[in-house]
Amino acid sequence: VFFQPLIRGTQAGIVFFDGFYYERTLAAGSNEELTSGKTRGQVTRGHLQRDDPWSQWLERIYGVFARDGQSVCLDVEFARDAGGMVLFQVRPALFPVRRNETLTLANPRETLGDLPSPWAASALSEASQKQPVLATAQPAIRRWGEALTAEVGGRVWMNLSLGFRFADSLGVPRRAITEGLGGDLGSAADGRFLWRRLLRALPRLAWTQVLGFKIAWSAKRDLRLLDETIAAADDLQSLYRASVTAYERLITTATVIMCLATEANRIRRFFRLPGSIRLVTHDLMDEYNRLTLIQDPRERDRNLDVWLARHGHRGPCESDLAQPRFAEMRDLLRQDLAAAALAGPTSSAPSPGTNRLLHWFLRPFFWMDARREWFRDAFMKSCARLRARILHCGAGLAAEKKLAAAEAVFWLRGSDLDGTVPLRETVAAAKARQAGLRDVALPAVASRDEVEAILASRQTSLLEVKDKRIFLGIALNAAVIEGRVLKAEELPALLAQLVSSPHLLGPDTVLVVPCLEPCWAVVFPRVAGVIADVGGELSHASILLRECRKPALVNCTGIYHQVRTGDRVRLDGKGGVAIVLEQ
Repeated sequence: VFFQPLIRGTQAGIVFFDGFYYERTLAAGSNEELTSGKTRGQVTRGHLQRDDPWSQWLERIYGVFARDGQSVCLDVEFARDAGGMVLFQVRPALFPVRRNETLTLANPRETLGDLPSPWAASALSEASQKQPVLATAQPAIRRWGEALTAEVGGRVWMNLSLGFRFADSLGVPRRAITEGLGGDLGSAADGRFLWRRLLRALPRLAWTQVLGFKIAWSAKRDLRLLDETIAAADDLQSLYRASVTAYERLITTATVIMCLATEANRIRRFFRLPGSIRLVTHDLMDEYNRLTLIQDPRERDRNLDVWLARHGHRGPCESDLAQPRFAEMRDLLRQDLAAAALAGPTSSAPSPGTNRLLHWFLRPFFWMDARREWFRDAFMKSCARLRARILHCGAGLAAEKKLAAAEAVFWLRGSDLDGTVPLRETVAAAKARQAGLRDVALPAVASRDEVEAILASRQTSLLEVKDKRIFLGIALNAAVIEGRVLKAEELPALLAQLVSSPHLLGPDTVLVVPCLEPCWAVVFPRVAGVIADVGGELSHASILLRECRKPALVNCTGIYHQVRTGDRVRLDGKGGVAIVLEQ
């Protein structure tokens, strides 16, 4: 207070900082204007960034005034003059920072779709509160009070900020997070190791690696325990708790396998190791493609039943328990196959020749990719059983007139099961909320404040694209092709469309989708290439496309909303770009 009048500052500021997140207000002139409330200043909420002078200054302040090893929030008053930053005072803040996390929809859209059911969204959000494996590598995560996901605007977002904070604390590149979850790869600093922190964390990281391999290896046992939990659930509340348990198992095991697969991919790229491994989704794709070649309807139906017996537990947006499985879509698949058989065979990329001895020698470097796909496939079998039990319970409620139909049960959240509000009213309110959110255009990666601002203003305008003919993306291979765009938002809708228009797919077709999931594999062999608005190179569908050498670009932000079916595009895998040639 006494020194402030002596400082001729060009800028005044106040910041609340908890070690990673901050709320800052800046204003021209002296601090008296801010502290007296005469001016609000420019308020910014964010988190630490690498190689950023402001972030570095905050870290130095925190290192001096928060040395007790606890996560505390500081109230910092400062100014800026010709000589730099001037610190006036630091004291404990009496309230938590309002966090503005960086969120991404890339991975959730791939597995849950754009608007997941309230049942899945609430169960997944509850399951993401725990991060036992991450806490083994960094015990401080227990004090951070962060969740792996955030539910905003009816969507489930992955919390990239938690990943960045975790990576920074261990000294590993932030890009290891975005490569797995999708999003902007950031600056050059985000791709570097922080060697001092990394060396200090090596013992914990080594133990976490051992624990990670143990979790990946014991996944079959863990899924058996999950099946026992599902079998024991006999009412709506216990089935919801089983759903939370299922998502907890998904988060724990999938997080471990994703991290190990990312490390394996980095090793392969560093040493430029060739080769691949057969994935279960390859079988799903290739076996379905062979069904399109069978002309006899009876034989085709028999073989479809064999395919469904093996892959019927999979389906579009399959991580959402509300979504139907392929086994429930038999009639639609029959019609699609009949139409495809009439259209004639389509060319498929030949399997690359490999040296068998070299392939066997390099197999360990690809084992984690296969384990990842195996776990997802096995987990979906458990999900199919859980979905069947939930629908059975929903059918009982429908018979009692408490629900309009069995499927309406998925419009309920965990908090709706206490019986205080009639279920029919709850379902009607949930449908009305989702209807209001369906047409809101949200970016794939954004801060929480940005998302909430869009929702508050009911903004439905599409994001601006500087050049509406050129779209940068992540190439999954180096192929360069040209073709006609076929836009498709959902796989079931596309399959229904193909019944009357099988010619839409062919060697000149470039499939353009908002996001990809593995079950799109049933149409991959029938198109020349694939482009997705969002996604990362290590997503389930991306791995499949890379392994089958299908030309593809992911993370091509904005392309789905800017092109139309029939436009001609060039997919340039060498340059990582999609170019609209004709509209």
